[in-house]
Amino acid sequence: MNIMGCDIHVMVEKKSKGNLEWDTYLRKNEGFHYQVGRCYELFAILADVRNDFDIVAIDDPRGIPEDASATYLEDVKEWSPECHSHSFITLAELQKYDWSGHPECDYFANYQIPELEQLAEKHGCTADDIRIVFFFDN
Repeated sequence: MNIMGCDIHVMVEKKSKGNLEWDTYLRKNEGFHYQVGRCYELFAILADVRNDFDIVAIDDPRGIPEDASATYLEDVKEWSPECHSHSFITLAELQKYDWSGHPECDYFANYQIPELEQLAEKHGCTADDIRIVFFFDN
């Protein structure tokens, strides 16, 4: 039996104060994506993908946000039809999640979420104005 791997494609978006549109802050090749890696426990938490752990997910995949940035939409188009389980999660939602008991996600919880918090502080944004948008491919 050949089981294919699953990868995540992540971008960070922040809401513009001027026009309230979502702008891409970090593209998938600018650091954040590479640190997420192939962590199925994290995939289960973010969108109930590859959830063989009976983990309570933040939410089921929500689809492509209606107000997604043009950069993200270009990436989706480039990966179609291989991409699936599109979703988005705000920094506020990531902060509310109980990350204890998920040691495979320590790097994400202890380094990447604080990186998003620093981004929000740097730009005078709330935690609801920073989000990750993502999809998976097999």
